[in-house]
Amino acid sequence: MFAVFMVATSVGWGQTDLYVSTSGSDGNGGGVEAPLATIAKAIEKAADGATIRVAEGIYPQVSPIVIPKSITIIGSDSTNCIIEGQLDIQRDEEESVINVNLRNLQITKATTLSQGLINVMSKNVNLNLSGVHLHQLTAGSGDGWGKSSMGIVNLGKSYDSNSICDNVNVSLTNSCIYLEGSYNRGFSSFGNTTKVKNTIVLDNSHILSAVYPKNGTYSRGISFSNMNGSSIEMKNNSTIKGFYYAINVTALNDNLSISIVDSKIDSWAALNIWSSNNKFKIANSTLESHNYQLKGSNDFATIVLNKDEEDNAINNSFDIKNTNLFAFMESTALQYPISVRSTGNTFNIGEGSVLKVNKNNVGVLIQDYKTNTFNCDNTVKYQIADEKSAITVFNQDGSLRNAACDMSGLLSEVDLTDQNRIVFPEGEYTLPMTLPLDKSITIQGAGQDKTIIKGAILVNGSANNTATDVKIKGLSIDYTPTKVTSGKCTPIIEVTGNADLLIDNCIMNNNTQGYGDRKNPNPAEALQNAILLGATAKGTVRVENTTINLAANAQSGVLIDGELTDVSLVNTKIEGQVNGSNQFGVYIHHKKTPVTVDSTTILLNNHYCIYANNAGDQKLTIKNKSNIVGYGALYLYETSDMNVHVSGGSILTGKTKNKGVSDSFAAIAISTNNSTVGASNNEIVIEDSYIGNKFAEQETMAMTPIKINGSFTPIPCDNKIIL
Repeated sequence: MFAVFMVATSVGWGQTDLYVSTSGSDGNGGGVEAPLATIAKAIEKAADGATIRVAEGIYPQVSPIVIPKSITIIGSDSTNCIIEGQLDIQRDEEESVINVNLRNLQITKATTLSQGLINVMSKNVNLNLSGVHLHQLTAGSGDGWGKSSMGIVNLGKSYDSNSICDNVNVSLTNSCIYLEGSYNRGFSSFGNTTKVKNTIVLDNSHILSAVYPKNGTYSRGISFSNMNGSSIEMKNNSTIKGFYYAINVTALNDNLSISIVDSKIDSWAALNIWSSNNKFKIANSTLESHNYQLKGSNDFATIVLNKDEEDNAINNSFDIKNTNLFAFMESTALQYPISVRSTGNTFNIGEGSVLKVNKNNVGVLIQDYKTNTFNCDNTVKYQIADEKSAITVFNQDGSLRNAACDMSGLLSEVDLTDQNRIVFPEGEYTLPMTLPLDKSITIQGAGQDKTIIKGAILVNGSANNTATDVKIKGLSIDYTPTKVTSGKCTPIIEVTGNADLLIDNCIMNNNTQGYGDRKNPNPAEALQNAILLGATAKGTVRVENTTINLAANAQSGVLIDGELTDVSLVNTKIEGQVNGSNQFGVYIHHKKTPVTVDSTTILLNNHYCIYANNAGDQKLTIKNKSNIVGYGALYLYETSDMNVHVSGGSILTGKTKNKGVSDSFAAIAISTNNSTVGASNNEIVIEDSYIGNKFAEQETMAMTPIKINGSFTPIPCDNKIIL
């Protein structure tokens, strides 16, 4: 029976090698030829540091097996060498360190509640398990120490004295703790009233619960209470699965070190942390959580930094690399990858890590109640249902503010602040309402043909001299509001107050028809405007590398109704190929605002590419091969004191609209309309550019490149054309 063991020669007390067999007798000497019947007798006879070899078989124990010395117990294998009992590591002299090594055996029993299969009841103990299977048969009766069943317990103090169980180090290698029932704990270390320093290491080892928590059955994989400077380490494909809290650290702990490398955790919460000043290293691992609870107070997360009346979990730091943080809603309660309910914690996440939820109604990926820091590098992925990417929001320093599942989550769950950057991944997003931007915000898409936003944006600039800075980049805005015949048409983007707005590399599709014409006194309301710079608008507006499509009549690309510092169109295209009337590329309806059209194309089938109505006392610059083609490339209507400079190989072309009298127009026109408002003192300088006409079919009426219309009063006067 002991052929696999080395032969021992000692047969008396204080032996260094003893043998135990189901066919043995406690009256034997304990040698290979005369094995003992019980492990308890072998420990009693063994010298300090001895090895006990246990043969295949089942060894029932009525009373706990007490281990008071350094000992190694080696079984045949964890399937066939079974101890049906409980081991208590307890001794009188506690100052020296003892080493207890258990190998290749199984320990199983239905223990008393609050007891484990292995109970460490003294300090200065190194407990090493290799190839060991612990099978706890008792189900707990409720939450709390005294109602739980356990695998390994490090008690706060011994049963017979007040000595604190400090410096207890537990290591599991190729081992498993399996717990039946609910209200269980795999490993529990309790420091009682004095904080102690203990460690547990899982090396290719597993802590498993048979019952996944679905009905409030509280359980813990590893639970630390009243520790200081202690550590938890998981490595080499270790797992903890099926608990309420896979790793639970109570509020009475401090300065813990928790390392999870090449491992997996699957529970209601992978980490439930109530304490402060702890350091977490998580790499090449998967932490996932499943919430089977009903909506109410059962919302939870994969990583939870918790609190009660005070901020308990503060100043914790997480270093997370190449790790999956998955959260799965299995019922109606919400489940997040991360929930931080305290303040002052730091997360450094990178190297391809993934934060993921399986349902979008969770709103955001991080439930952040307070001020915490999330430093995430650009390799991190934020995934929602169907493995689509989330909307991410970053702070000015590049740290992550949050990741939203959809527009509703962004607007209701993310508290946007100045200098935030909102990044929309590829996809289509419908705004539930006009999106108000009253802070300095950057909206970044994945590309003008990849990110599509359906809705309107209102830039509410500041009321003081400091402009709100808003940038919109790399997306399409496709807007089709309900058509109105009175009141205000809702623009795609509207600016009020003091704001600096940049629109870069975008497409804007203006789809709905307005109701006003070129003479309407209030074009800001009567026209369907792609970009409306309202009456109170100040600051600067720059539109570059952008296309604005006008798909209906009574529309404008950009309407200037306020006095701004500067409005520029750079390398931009405004196109309207609708046969009809009252389309405008750039509509200037306010004095003094300087306007620049640079390397820009405006192509309209009807009416005026650049239309100045009741404007003036300002500079209009058209340069760098801008191409302006329409039924009136430039029309100064009841506008005076405007300085126009056309240069750099630009082209202004008057294009016939249809056959008939209405075709009689020009590339550049100055006119009034029998009103008290004149059109005088304008200066147009044309340098190194082309001004001409284009007929749609056969010429039917006269059309001139430059026309100053004297048919109405007051007659335009004192205007200069300098070629």
